[in-house]
Amino acid sequence: MAAVFAVVIPLLVVGSLSGGDEGPPPAPGGVTDQATFYTVREGQSEAQVRARLGTPPREVVPVARPGGAADCWVYGRRSGARGEYRFCFRDGFLAAKVRA
Repeated sequence: MAAVFAVVIPLLVVGSLSGGDEGPPPAPGGVTDQATFYTVREGQSEAQVRARLGTPPREVVPVARPGGAADCWVYGRRSGARGEYRFCFRDGFLAAKVRA
């Protein structure tokens, strides 16, 4: 039994020193998922959408759209799949959202 403790105790100490008890890493910024994409509604304010998405976008892209220019927030897919989600705002409110 003593040999088992000699091996186990150093492993536990090393694990706690390396931060193993800190829990999972935070979700990366600029990503969202399909379920969240569908809960965001056109007409919501930028603040409401940001609160729902939680993290800042990967990038903001100005886009010329019929009826005026819009700024589109670009988010990657949390799953890592190809494609992106775009949330386009005009005058501070969500005018369109696109899954590309």
